[in-house]
Amino acid sequence: MSFTATSVSAESSDQKLQTLNNERTQLDAQKTDLEKERLNLNAEKKTLEEKKKKLGNKKKNDKEYQNWLNNYNKWLRKYQKWEAKHKKWSTRNHAWQVNYNNCMNSR
Repeated sequence: MSFTATSVSAESSDQKLQTLNNERTQLDAQKTDLEKERLNLNAEKKTLEEKKKKLGNKKKNDKEYQNWLNNYNKWLRKYQKWEAKHKKWSTRNHAWQVNYNNCMNSR
């Protein structure tokens, strides 16, 4: 009887580890996507900063300045969405680490 319980326990532990490995693969892929997105956002911000320098001391009611400001606000919203995605990923990654440690400690 105890042999069967041990076998079932080992099997479910192996299944849990396989599930965790699959989740790790997904988390790693998401992290790669987030890093690429961050690099693109950084490049876009740099371009916006260069355009801002070229504008110099334009008046706030100037059409070029308003266009720049609209583009900056669009960038800011994209960045905030990225931050939310990164926070969600970070939370899931932490949960994965806890589950993985628990799984390994129970083996």
